This record gives sequence, C-alpha cells and structure tokens, in this order.
Amino acid sequence: MSMFRKMNGMEAAVVGGVLLMTLAPLVPYALLG
Repeated sequence: MSMFRKMNGMEAAVVGGVLLMTLAPLVPYALLG
C-alpha cells in the first residue's frame, strides 16, 4: 500500500492511461469471443 501512497495524481494518471491503452484492444475480443 505504501507504493500507491507515494504515487501522485500525475503518475496515477499515466499508469491508468497505459493500462487503458493495453486493455482497450482486448475488450472487443473479450466481448465477441
């Protein structure tokens, strides 16, 4: 939990954006598969 507390808003946004970009292409396959 300490690692998440050290992250500021900008770092959290960057990590969230990276996760979104990596997961977004997989969503249609998960829904249609």
